[in-house]
Amino acid sequence: MTLAPGPAAILTAIARRLIPADEHGPGAEEAGAAAYAVREFASRAAVESVGVDWLGAVDRCAVERYGDHLFALGADRQDALLADLERGAGGTGRHDEAAGFALVRDLVLEGMFGDPAWGGNRDRAGWALLGYDGPRRVWTAAEQELDALPR
Repeated sequence: MTLAPGPAAILTAIARRLIPADEHGPGAEEAGAAAYAVREFASRAAVESVGVDWLGAVDRCAVERYGDHLFALGADRQDALLADLERGAGGTGRHDEAAGFALVRDLVLEGMFGDPAWGGNRDRAGWALLGYDGPRRVWTAAEQELDALPR
């Protein structure tokens, strides 16, 4: 199941706020983490007992609170709403408010720092932020020593 354009835009806006692009490197959207989360959300939401309509409830909450869709709000308002959602106090009236936020956060982190083979972490951008070169197939004898320091 794939997300419709509206919910996908809401999830992408959330991903942008969770990992924004800055002077250290690309954010969730540029690194493909947002697209990864959009692709994975529908199937994981069912497993995690978070309704696929969770994103719509969040957007309705944004409209009621601030008068506009989540993706159209400024960063400060998006951050305030997301902080409330994380605490389960966003005002959506849903019991799965905090669980939905946790699912989206986890998916964005997976997309940012997971193996690029799964469709996120474009150009190993997340790994570059961590200073991680990625898995290596060859280890020298010195690197296999128990007291070897990471390079």
